[in-house]
Amino acid sequence: MNDHALLREFADAGSQTAFQELVERHVALVYSAARRRLGDAHLAEDATQQVFALLARKAARLPESVVLSGWLYRAGGLVAAEISRRERRRQQREALAAQAMNDLSPDATWREIEPLLDEAMDELGHADRDAVVLRYFENKSLREVGAALGVSEDAAQKRLTRALERLRSFLARRGKTVAVGALTGAIATGAVQAAPAGLAQSVASFVLTSAAVAASTSTIGSLMNLTAIKTIITGAVAVGGAAAIVVQHNNLSHLRVEQQATLSRAQAAEQAATNAQQALAAANATAQNDPRLAELVRLRGEVAALRRSQAELTTKNAQLTQAVQQSAAVKAQADQATAEKDALKEQAIAKMNYTKQWLLAFIMFAQDHNGQLPKTFQDANAYIQDANGNSPINQSGDLKPDQFEIMYQGALKAIQNPAQTILIREVQPFAGPDGAGMNRTYGFADGHVEVHHADNGDFGPWESTHLAATQGQ
Repeated sequence: MNDHALLREFADAGSQTAFQELVERHVALVYSAARRRLGDAHLAEDATQQVFALLARKAARLPESVVLSGWLYRAGGLVAAEISRRERRRQQREALAAQAMNDLSPDATWREIEPLLDEAMDELGHADRDAVVLRYFENKSLREVGAALGVSEDAAQKRLTRALERLRSFLARRGKTVAVGALTGAIATGAVQAAPAGLAQSVASFVLTSAAVAASTSTIGSLMNLTAIKTIITGAVAVGGAAAIVVQHNNLSHLRVEQQATLSRAQAAEQAATNAQQALAAANATAQNDPRLAELVRLRGEVAALRRSQAELTTKNAQLTQAVQQSAAVKAQADQATAEKDALKEQAIAKMNYTKQWLLAFIMFAQDHNGQLPKTFQDANAYIQDANGNSPINQSGDLKPDQFEIMYQGALKAIQNPAQTILIREVQPFAGPDGAGMNRTYGFADGHVEVHHADNGDFGPWESTHLAATQGQ
């Protein structure tokens, strides 16, 4: 289902699942852009929440001609600018933090352009900016970029070429001379970082919970009664998903506070009943012949009422205890599911980064060998060694060259369509976070990486359209 179909489902039916899917798709884009602008992870998370809250409010009014990822990128820039104006007194500390992060970056080109990238992107027109975001921030193919913009692949390529030249010219005016090839590689490698674990669920839940609270403010009392508490817990269990679990987490804290208050009231009622019982005993001892028997009757009635109140509070406390336990169990299950899903996503990102390193090494090898691409990973190993002689081929990590295979060994210039021609692919497909179908990582001759999905696990038909005619020559 595409972005606008999900937006319509959310706007028309209030589907939390549809909105959650939109957040999952685009949270890394919004978060990364906000973090570059603000230089602070916590402020970036706040900005991300505000952007998706704005999307929720405008969901029903966004026309289908709008490219959602481009709209989110622009909205994120405006929100980040507003937050930056409120945080000017903290700019020195943020600049130091941004510098510290830059010093850790392994890519010299990315360190050069990172502080200026978003300012340069702001100089582009909407269509050019949408094209760059789709192609290099979200790693879409030219066919997907063209489809999103409503143009052909050739027109999308021309638009990208023009946009990249404008970015390069902007950077040159700011004293950063970068070749277009190096610029695209740096953007594709560093522009979008993985968002913090659980941020997508936190953002979606914040927006959905805020909307629910706003819609029901006029009917919510100062304290949540027992029936409402049961409804919240039942709803959280029935709805499932990250949004309901975060709401449940907030309710868990509220339940614990109310449980403590109820326990305190029960203890106070018990003490009051004890005091009244003592007063009644004293009255019985002295009022056998006293005409003021009305006082004795009143005291007895007061004791009975206090005992009933104590019993009611004890029952309510037991119910709240059970609610807290149920809520904690649901949250524990959701945390485990989230951790497993995040682990699969991190693995996919690591494979894409690993493949991109080899693509760059292959291209550099071809430049030094009359345009001929290497026949083995060992041939290109020297082009990705660091200062200590280390490279992916001899590191002891989870990814190894033998997990990938070379699909083309001819001349680089003989490839007619580099953006559609596979150079490297992953040998064994892997299951995605949703567990449906299989995925496989591919590296293309123009330097970009894609993870292709096949519902039935058969990649043959798709691969046959992406292999060079001169393969093996």
